[in-house]
Amino acid sequence: MEVQMNVLLVDDLPAIVESLKNGVNWQKIGVKKVYCANSVKEAKLLLMNFSIDVLLCDIEMPEENGLELAGWAKEHVENLECIFLTSHAE
Repeated sequence: MEVQMNVLLVDDLPAIVESLKNGVNWQKIGVKKVYCANSVKEAKLLLMNFSIDVLLCDIEMPEENGLELAGWAKEHVENLECIFLTSHAE
């Protein structure tokens, strides 16, 4: 049986989200659906309303950062794996 998972991509830069969404053959690696958000607020709405298995997000974002999102998500979403991306030197 093939495992199918859902992924949420989160970055405050829409071009980064689109690049990740279009630059990976998600189906080939077992991803059924890719959701996209450009803010922590949007990400929380998606996490509350859809079954998401993997959160792939930027660390540095305005208002709330990716670490805060992951902390919130771990409390509200069961069995969620978090992966962080950043291009900042710090």
